[in-house]
Amino acid sequence: MIRIFLPFLLLFLSLSVLSAEKELPKNFESLKTLAEKGDARAQLILGYMYQIGEDPIDGGPQEDYQEAVKWFRKAAQQGIARAQHTLGLMYYLGQGAKQDQMLAYAWVSVSVHNGYESVKATKRLFAEDMTSDRIAKAEVLAQEMIKGNPELIKK
Repeated sequence: MIRIFLPFLLLFLSLSVLSAEKELPKNFESLKTLAEKGDARAQLILGYMYQIGEDPIDGGPQEDYQEAVKWFRKAAQQGIARAQHTLGLMYYLGQGAKQDQMLAYAWVSVSVHNGYESVKATKRLFAEDMTSDRIAKAEVLAQEMIKGNPELIKK
């Protein structure tokens, strides 16, 4: 059930971010240039573009999950909660990265710590497939990630 639900959730989140970021360039090359310069919001949207493939606005990139994970990770490391959540989903599904439930749970947990409260449901879904011991270890991993990179939390 969760494997059917998550791709639709990813698509919904990506479309809402694309429409919400009107001040960013719409064309792929300009957005990529901005992302390469370190703009975290541009990195997030570029990640979605690679995840979905073929930007309807101006013929962007082909679907490439590994490239999507690369850009989501860059944005996540700068404290973008949506990127942290989406990176967790990518790890959970094994899209563009080796499937890893604990790392998936940890990234979603970081996203919640970063104020993205609405994704608590994702944590609950992930927890359904995990033992309580693995959940506890994933929570410790999330805390270690935050301690090792305080930039993960933008408060």
